[in-house]
Amino acid sequence: MSYGNFVNILPAFTICIFSVMATGYTKLGQFMTTQHYAIFRQFQSLAARDLLYLQAELVQLDIEHQQVAQTDRECTDERQHYDREWWHLSNSEPRGLGGEQWASALKIRSKLREYCNDTSLSSHLFSSSHLFSSSHLFSSSHLFSSSHLFSSSHLFSSSCGIRILISIRLR
Repeated sequence: MSYGNFVNILPAFTICIFSVMATGYTKLGQFMTTQHYAIFRQFQSLAARDLLYLQAELVQLDIEHQQVAQTDRECTDERQHYDREWWHLSNSEPRGLGGEQWASALKIRSKLREYCNDTSLSSHLFSSSHLFSSSHLFSSSHLFSSSHLFSSSHLFSSSCGIRILISIRLR
């Protein structure tokens, strides 16, 4: 064997020795990458349950926000105008007017971002599911576009992954 041939087989020999020495996750990871065979669980039911929890949290936050907004509307000072004057609403706490409604809006914003991120991540999980096959998914904009109740300005963007939440299972 010449020196040139030895150099050519060295990487394969190194991988072979390392594979024999590897165990557990390392060995499985090497197998998955060298054989191009990915084995991953999708956790669809956990993802769906988590999305449902986030929806429930958003509903509760919305109810609480509506209650605070109603209380503010019944005030005789500038709080009665918060639903029309964003600047006053967003600066209410530093100006000594409580700031509960703005704090509530910020909680909703934070939770909504978490929800949108989770639905975007979960859309990949659900897109390969037989339960939520792509032929049975409808975007919210598609369902509401013909409705006179909703205008496009009231819909979440599709980047929020809302399309996975309105599903019809056909048999």
